Amino acid sequence: MSEPSNRKNMSIGFKIVIPTCVGLVLLILCALIVSTRLVISKTKEMALNKVKSDLSSTYDLVEYKYPGPWRVDGDKLYKGELLINGNDEIVDYISKVTQGNAVSIYKGNVRVASTLLDENNKRIVGTIAPDEVTLNVINYKYDFYDTVVILGQKYQGAYRPILDEEGNVIGIFSMAVSQKSVMELVNDFVLYSSLISSIFLILILFVLILIIKKYVVNPIKIVSKSAVDMRKGDFDIDIPVSITKHSDEVGILSTTFIELAQKIKDVIYNIHVSSDKVKYDAKLLSDSSNSLADGVNKQASAIEELNLSINELANEARKNAQNAQNCQRLSDSSQKKAEEGRHFMQQLLEAMEGINHAAQRITQFTRIIEETAFETNLLAVNAAVEAKRVGKYGSGFAVVAERIKKLSDNTSRQAKETSEILEGMFEKCKTGSEISKKTADNFFEISESINKLSKMVGQISEYIAKQSDSLSQISSNVDVLNSVVQLNQSAGNETAHASGELLNQAEHLKEIVLKFSAFESPQDGQEDDEPKEGFLDFDNDNIEIINL
Repeated sequence: MSEPSNRKNMSIGFKIVIPTCVGLVLLILCALIVSTRLVISKTKEMALNKVKSDLSSTYDLVEYKYPGPWRVDGDKLYKGELLINGNDEIVDYISKVTQGNAVSIYKGNVRVASTLLDENNKRIVGTIAPDEVTLNVINYKYDFYDTVVILGQKYQGAYRPILDEEGNVIGIFSMAVSQKSVMELVNDFVLYSSLISSIFLILILFVLILIIKKYVVNPIKIVSKSAVDMRKGDFDIDIPVSITKHSDEVGILSTTFIELAQKIKDVIYNIHVSSDKVKYDAKLLSDSSNSLADGVNKQASAIEELNLSINELANEARKNAQNAQNCQRLSDSSQKKAEEGRHFMQQLLEAMEGINHAAQRITQFTRIIEETAFETNLLAVNAAVEAKRVGKYGSGFAVVAERIKKLSDNTSRQAKETSEILEGMFEKCKTGSEISKKTADNFFEISESINKLSKMVGQISEYIAKQSDSLSQISSNVDVLNSVVQLNQSAGNETAHASGELLNQAEHLKEIVLKFSAFESPQDGQEDDEPKEGFLDFDNDNIEIINL
């Protein structure tokens, strides 16, 4: 938390100089790194060229100073008659000629003579050459150059094959230049370069700080002080002409501050003038808002009563619709019953017709019975006559004939009575049939009337349903209107409250304006409602004023 706070409290001079210093330091570091890498590369290249040159020249020197071919005798390596194994004189001589190069001579890939010393200050012999050296020099008969590590130090090594008279590789002639001297040269270069760069950087920073302080920091401090004075309410800005005459950013900022201070003074005056007008308008608005709120409250009460009446009417309409539906159902049921009664009367008519036909058939049967009884009676009389004529032999038959005659008389009498009864029943069936037909016709008329009544009740039910829907829609619209009125009521109350707040804010604004030390009352003869200038507009030029 403290570090960001310190950065916020830094002056603008530090904020400009520090990034500039960091940039210059990074630039110099990059230049040093690039130049150091370049020096190291060139130095290594020089060391490689030197070791190549030394290898060729010393190999030729050995050929010249020590005549005779290279040869191997057992485990001994000879140059002519000179034994190389353990011969320190020849390697020291070569090292001296090459100004301290490390010299080693190998028999095969085994070191037999060397200027290198171990930690006990003894010559390093008997060691094996690296595999890459053996492969390239002994197997391929090439000169080989590579960086090698000897006793923890890096060397630039050079290796050449030693050939006998038949051209066979019998050993290795090697030379190595220590890179320690190379790194010492590089370190010296880096040290001197860093020292020169630091001096150059300090001079640049000193000149840069002077320029920034004179042309940036000091003018910004003056403008900043003017801004602090403006924050305290003092708009009498005093910025030297030496700063405002420049056309750079600082000069434009200074000129803008002076113009801004003057325009703010004008704006404060206009605010003072406008605050009185706002106060007056706010009072009018408050009175109008209160009147509007009262009217909206009365309107809300009236709409609430209207809504209750419409709801009651809608409830009655729903009840009427329900009753109409019940009448519709009863009418449908009555129509169904009437249809059933008419159907039953039709069946009764058909049954009466059947009875009438049956009665006619029975009448016919009765007539046949009467005729049969009459003939039977005649036969009985004839039988009685014949019985009397026979005498005592026909007395039994006469009794039977008498009996038959009585039965025939009874049958004839019963048939006649039955015929009379059937005639009466036939007349009654005819009358009942006519009554049933009239009743069926009445049932049909009743069914038609009920059907018409059902249609009328259905239409009434539809009209009542539509009326109920219309009342429901009206009720919904009244609810919406009630909501709107309530919103207007709330808005009116809020407007009245806001008007009161606006009135208070106008008073408070006037008090704030009077606190500015730069505020001046209008001069004599200048009316309060004539504003000098108004609010700020940054669209034209630098700052433009819009009249209130």
